Amino acid sequence: MTSLMVEGESDTGRVRFLQIRDEMPKALESGKYPIRVDITWQYKGDNAGLPDEATTREMEVFEQALIPALEKTNLALQAYQVTGEDQRLWCFYTRNINAFQETLNEALADLPLYPLSFYAEEDTDADAFKEVFDLL
Repeated sequence: MTSLMVEGESDTGRVRFLQIRDEMPKALESGKYPIRVDITWQYKGDNAGLPDEATTREMEVFEQALIPALEKTNLALQAYQVTGEDQRLWCFYTRNINAFQETLNEALADLPLYPLSFYAEEDTDADAFKEVFDLL
């Protein structure tokens, strides 16, 4: 993943940090991962809209539990994440939404409940990833 700092689009002048895969993964190009899943964590940020140290550590624990569990069997790929404006969003592409949900629940079973929201839709052409990738 490549880290970029992208200026916020809002009038507040806040910044957002974007981490994205360096290249379009061939798996996304092949259509093997037709479903996009966005996981969003809302938090009370500082003046720049970024999380405090404790929240950042909690997010790291979440990521260390979830991302390897999803990617080790090629069930899902993390395409990018964006942090800023009082939220972090992780974008994944998956082959199977039901298996994604089961793996997520298993990976997070021993962790506390996090303030997460989920959104999933069919995105066979990886349009959301391409939009973000074009920012490079």
